[in-house]
Amino acid sequence: MKKVRTARSTARMGHDWSLFTAVERPVERFSPHGRHRLALAYANTYHVGMSSLGFQRTYELVHRRPDWACERFFTDGIGMPLSVETGRPLDEHRCIAFSVSFEEDYVHLLQMLDRARIPLRRRDRSPWDPVILLGGSCASINPLPMAELVDVFALGAAENVLPNLLAALEEESDREAVIERLAGHDGFYVPAFHQHEEEGDELPKLNKLELTEEQMKTPGHLPTTAIVTPRTEFSEKFLIEMSRGCPEKCRYCWATFGMGRFRWHPTEYILGSMDRARAVTDQLGFVATAVGDHPDIERILEKAKDLGFRTSISSIRIPAVTEGVLATLHASGDRSITLAPETGTDELRIKMGKPIPNEFLLQKVRLIFRHGFTQLKLYFIVGMPGETMEDVQGILDLVGRARAIMLEETAKTGAIG
Repeated sequence: MKKVRTARSTARMGHDWSLFTAVERPVERFSPHGRHRLALAYANTYHVGMSSLGFQRTYELVHRRPDWACERFFTDGIGMPLSVETGRPLDEHRCIAFSVSFEEDYVHLLQMLDRARIPLRRRDRSPWDPVILLGGSCASINPLPMAELVDVFALGAAENVLPNLLAALEEESDREAVIERLAGHDGFYVPAFHQHEEEGDELPKLNKLELTEEQMKTPGHLPTTAIVTPRTEFSEKFLIEMSRGCPEKCRYCWATFGMGRFRWHPTEYILGSMDRARAVTDQLGFVATAVGDHPDIERILEKAKDLGFRTSISSIRIPAVTEGVLATLHASGDRSITLAPETGTDELRIKMGKPIPNEFLLQKVRLIFRHGFTQLKLYFIVGMPGETMEDVQGILDLVGRARAIMLEETAKTGAIG
């Protein structure tokens, strides 16, 4: 017996993706057709989803498996969600793999299921409904808020969880058989098998399959942009991952505890990826929790500049701000730097596990503006345990001092003021 969709569920009010695909520049073209198909859904708009390197990496990895095609879905439009690649309805796929990086997108995930007339609770789904899988950082941080709604959680790197997922979909014809099979593999949390309702909110010990240092040293494990497009937060940029983990141990940050120890991609792989980028763009973006801590960061930035790329980096750790990094970034056309002091006082910052005094930060701020940068973003957190009004006022005071340094240094060149 096949699942029957009503006229309401098949109404193709979805979205006209032609305006989006017309400006896409794939680094490598993949066929939208395959013997097997995976619905890869980002629970937000195209603009947000295609800005995610993890989402793009998963798209590429699925296509690299023989006989597989990956179809992208986003929240844009109304009615039945339709794929970017073929316009196929979301509910016509055996498995819908959601990538979720922010808890706020849980609502969007449920809205997408509702638009596709797929039951929201896993216990209400029939044998003909798709397997609902959730991956991304939210799955690894804490899957429990969605445990009543999601069939399977993928815990870890796409490189390590996709092989077992795709093999199960290839070899098992029954929905429940796919779910049960995944419950027997590391890297998956399956609420129906791994947790009983009476156990409350205790999460069983499960093995996450993060990308290891050994894997990163072998070819084929460097995440880079699969499709360059102007319709993202990183418009026209080819993103390259530099490293994973973080050398710091900030008490509030999941990345430093949940992503394993700091490890970086080999320089030769990063440099090699630039050759692929040249065919589609002249802009590079280097991303990681600790971009500036790659041991060859200055060499990499210098090579990108020599190849004619305009280069930018994600937020950089305060100790990693050096004259060499700043000079090369500025020469490549970058004018903005992002730092994360987190709080305005030394005392609270030390309690948070980030022993960087304000005076050291302000030295780096001065160095940044002396090298010709005109924009500085500072990230702060309000509401940390033990925070006082003095700490909150300290944020305003610190920003004021940083602004004064900016005006002083940029006035010398006439860039600002």
